[in-house]
Amino acid sequence: VRAHKTGPVVQFRKWVRRNRPLAASLAGILVVLAGAGAWRLDQVRREGGQFRDFLDRARTAQEAGDFDRAIELVSSALTLRPDDPLASERRATYVSDRERRREEEDRRRRDEAEARKREERLAEARAEVEEGRRLIDERRAIAEGLPEKRKRLAEGEAGLKGPEGPDVKRPLWVLEEEIRLQEGRAKDLETRALNAFHGALTLAGAEGLPGAKAALADYWLSRFQEAVAAGEEPEANRLAGQVRLYDEERRHAALLDREGTLTLLTDPPGARAFLFRYVEKEKRLWPVPFDLSKREEVDLAAREQPPDAALEEAAATAPASGYVAPSVYDRLLEDLSSNDLGETPIEGLSLPHGSYLVVLRKEGFVDVRYPVLVRRGGEEGPRNPIRLWRTDEHPDPKKWVYVPEGASVQGGDSEAFDSWDRREPYVEGFFIGRFEVTCAEYAEFLNDPETVRAYREHRQAGRLRLVPRHAPDAQPHDGWIESEGEADSTGFKSGLGPHWPVLDISWEDAIAYVAWLNRRSEETGERWEYALPREEEWERVARGADGRLFPWGDGFDWTFCKGGNSRPEERQNAEAVGVFPADESPFGVRDLAGGVWERCQDAFEEG
Repeated sequence: VRAHKTGPVVQFRKWVRRNRPLAASLAGILVVLAGAGAWRLDQVRREGGQFRDFLDRARTAQEAGDFDRAIELVSSALTLRPDDPLASERRATYVSDRERRREEEDRRRRDEAEARKREERLAEARAEVEEGRRLIDERRAIAEGLPEKRKRLAEGEAGLKGPEGPDVKRPLWVLEEEIRLQEGRAKDLETRALNAFHGALTLAGAEGLPGAKAALADYWLSRFQEAVAAGEEPEANRLAGQVRLYDEERRHAALLDREGTLTLLTDPPGARAFLFRYVEKEKRLWPVPFDLSKREEVDLAAREQPPDAALEEAAATAPASGYVAPSVYDRLLEDLSSNDLGETPIEGLSLPHGSYLVVLRKEGFVDVRYPVLVRRGGEEGPRNPIRLWRTDEHPDPKKWVYVPEGASVQGGDSEAFDSWDRREPYVEGFFIGRFEVTCAEYAEFLNDPETVRAYREHRQAGRLRLVPRHAPDAQPHDGWIESEGEADSTGFKSGLGPHWPVLDISWEDAIAYVAWLNRRSEETGERWEYALPREEEWERVARGADGRLFPWGDGFDWTFCKGGNSRPEERQNAEAVGVFPADESPFGVRDLAGGVWERCQDAFEEG
């Protein structure tokens, strides 16, 4: 018998024949399991398709911007596969996109609301600007009419003698009230206009409103032009800064920075011209060399030194000794190199606006100082060639100063007694004494036989004339009468000091003194004719061309001139002429602010 090992299949068949009931049960179980597996496989296949469908539809909704629908669909996909990482990631992305979109929408709505509010504010701001411009135009119209009305009022008041009744004065009262009301109205309009412009800028916010700034620039430009026309240079410079602050487009820059021109002609020609610009320092205007190539002043601080202390002490202890303080101008003008403009004629020289001093120098001739105010866009210079005087034809440079012809800013000082309204006359050239008439010079006039005879006639008539006195018919001042008797025995001394300025004489006395000078000039064959200066001549000498308030500038200090508080209490009397160096005009004339009052040719009248 042959035997061999059977395989698993033969063994399984043998097992089935031996265990038919059990095999039948196992077969049934297998059939059930196969059916269940097939069903589950079909279900998984269907769920996978539905899952992918949810994700695809969610993506489509997301691309369409419907984030709520996209989130809903991807959430449905997650119910099928809760742990699916792709679905979880997409849901987080869609939620984030939805929040971002909501924030963008909120921001857009806020921006739109803010834009509407800003447009409303801008519209209101533009209305404010237009209202401000209207107010400024109204103010300008009032301001332009006021000078003519003030002139009419001044002329009317000048024609009054005093005792006229109300019927005569009432029209002037009405005009004065009208001027007062219009000045108040102009100020009110100005305030309202500025409030409107600044209110417009506030409404416009941080970005500003070009129209409001342009309107403010235009307004400040008008004020700047008024200041320039009035000759108020410091105020004009301040207002120019206001214009630049608001003139963002620099529309007015050319006008603000505009230079003027200067033309200098001399007779004879060929004089060298040296240019100085007045610079304010320590309350005074100093003539500082102006370097035209660099268009800037040359620093001369080292030359701004006080006179020798010993000389000052000598003057303080002996004020009638005849001491004359060194001229500040002489110290400043000693170096004439960096500011040499060349020889005359000089035509159309362009200069920055400001106050200048030109020193004209020619060999064989006496130096001439020519102050000039150069305005923005102005054409400055004398109408005729400036006369130069040879040293042998000049009366005496130590005693007399030649004041060349030119325009001068005069009047307009609100703090001066009965000041003129601001004006700018053109004054012809003339000579004037460098110092006030001294007691020695006046004593020479008093001792002239003709003067003694006139004095005696007045005395015999019970009048006191010609001699210095406290009042028209009071006693003479001490120190003047040397002897008094008949005409040939009457003599006069030099008051309290020969170098003191003569004071307490009448206008008629001054006219008599000038007549004596002319009589003596005729007798000696001199070429000169004398007169008291006219008011506008005196003011040109004292204030130069720029209208300064004092000979040295616009600031005041008692140490600059002789006055009530210039010395300690024990030394309050007058002093010799020329003791105070600061009291010197641009032309070189001394003691025009301090010392004593000067008589002018014009009869005094208010204004």
